[in-house]
Amino acid sequence: MGKLLLDKVVIRFAGDSGDGIQLIGNQFSDSSVIKSGNDVYTLVEYPSEIRAPAGSISGISGFQVTISSKKIFSFDNEVDSLVVFNPAALKISLNMLKLGGILFVDSDSFNDKNFKKAGYVSNPLTDESISNFKLVSIPITTLTYACVKDIINVVSKAKKCKNFFALGVICWVYDRSLDGIIDWLKKKFGDSDLFFANEKVLRAGYNYCSTIELFNNQFFIPALKLYGKDDKLVKISGNKAFAIGAITSSFLLKLPLFSANYPITPASDIFHELANYIDESIRVFQLEDEISAICSVIGASYGGSLAFTCTSGPGLDLMQEGLGLAIMANLPLILIDVQRCGPSTGIPTKSEQTDLLASIFGRHGESSVVVLAPNSPSDCFWTIIEASYLSIISLSPVIILSDANLANSSELWKVPCLLEIKKWSLVDFDNFYKSFNWNVPGKEGDVICIGGLERDVITGNVSHDPINHSLMVEKRHKKILNLVNYIEDVSVIGNLGGKVLIITWGSVFGLVRSLYDEMNKVFSLVCLRHLNPFPKNLKSIIDSFEKIVVIEENCGQLSFILRANYIIQIININQVTGKPFDRIFLKNKIFDIL
Repeated sequence: MGKLLLDKVVIRFAGDSGDGIQLIGNQFSDSSVIKSGNDVYTLVEYPSEIRAPAGSISGISGFQVTISSKKIFSFDNEVDSLVVFNPAALKISLNMLKLGGILFVDSDSFNDKNFKKAGYVSNPLTDESISNFKLVSIPITTLTYACVKDIINVVSKAKKCKNFFALGVICWVYDRSLDGIIDWLKKKFGDSDLFFANEKVLRAGYNYCSTIELFNNQFFIPALKLYGKDDKLVKISGNKAFAIGAITSSFLLKLPLFSANYPITPASDIFHELANYIDESIRVFQLEDEISAICSVIGASYGGSLAFTCTSGPGLDLMQEGLGLAIMANLPLILIDVQRCGPSTGIPTKSEQTDLLASIFGRHGESSVVVLAPNSPSDCFWTIIEASYLSIISLSPVIILSDANLANSSELWKVPCLLEIKKWSLVDFDNFYKSFNWNVPGKEGDVICIGGLERDVITGNVSHDPINHSLMVEKRHKKILNLVNYIEDVSVIGNLGGKVLIITWGSVFGLVRSLYDEMNKVFSLVCLRHLNPFPKNLKSIIDSFEKIVVIEENCGQLSFILRANYIIQIININQVTGKPFDRIFLKNKIFDIL
């Protein structure tokens, strides 16, 4: 049996939220990094309803992974292989499968009861809806029970292993090693029946394909060649990168780390991850609400800790008054806003970029804050390091705008050494406190008045003088604007001048960056990581192009700010569906502009 070489493949797993979709998706992508040396980019989709009925459209969970022998910048909308565990998963995901793509189904779940739940009037596997795809129908549930009944003889429990049968099938098709997955199972379950059952099912799925000669060839994706043999490579999500970055910041700045939070989707994984590292210098505090969380972070900052909180849109609303207090009290802190569909509860597990205006203008009074936005899961690591030193330099809050796509997606990341981190930064961490002064309690010679009341520009005492208030407003505003001296000039991908410049921010960047290569570099591209203040060279870049296009997942919030700052005409490409831009749709939109 031969092997067909592929540069890239996109695989999607879909099923009920209790089918272990995220588990096998993560294990497959991990094996692609650790054992096969591929680049990976994942897209995770959770149902918005808690405990939605099994087999229903609203209860479907999805995990999509792109694996490649070349650098990947984003997930892909078009899927090469689709693995579905029930009709509802098929109905939601079939439109993503490429013409000629491979459709794997658990035929045991395709029955009248599940057809009705999914809204099918007949069996979709026997009509014209799948005629353009290669159908691979496997009785996964039946084969799983037959495989493990000597270990787990209760059908309802045994069938929970069926996800590993499907994983074994896909590992054979794409020539993935089982070793790393089995090592994980051993670590997870030890020598229990769960280990032996899942290992047996995994091997059964793998051997099933070989035994029946499912395909004439396996598919093979060569290893990525961008990194050296001594480079440490891991798969990292945006939320995990924030946690690791916060710990790194604490080390670089020689400060204890404090994080106070109230759980909220999709931000909670940040402090879940951070909780794994709790020690005498790292503290994680769960509060009863977002107001308590921001106030605890203010208190920790006053006490001299590197303090941050993480939330989403509804929490940002509740924290705005606390941010105003931190601004007035000259206290550095970081607020990570993992944006989701709103307003109010909205669609909690879906992504948008709709909190930009709220971050910059959402408080009463003249209350500027720094606003940063990472553009990839791994960039979350670098962004929180930058936010940490910018907040101390300015003695003010920094808001980081992530989103649900960045939070839950994962990509290959080369773990940097300490020297690389120091070289990347625009500040000298080793001599940081010789240049920037942060008054904390107990510091000899410093007496400060702290609180929400206005203070005298010279003495620091409470003042109600109108002229003084004007001076203090200007002082607070200027210290944010002056941070342009501590942020990098924005880089242009492509020509430095010409016909079309596309500006993006956040998770949208990855897809547009991929289109830049795919469309033969016919436009130039800028990704803004600094949204307040803007980089000082942005105006000169904008002036070098005939057309400015802004692509974002909102109704035009960045466009609004750019127009206000630079008095320019902008072409908007916007979307607020809770899903990433469709690649073909976006490509056609850009072609129309060109």
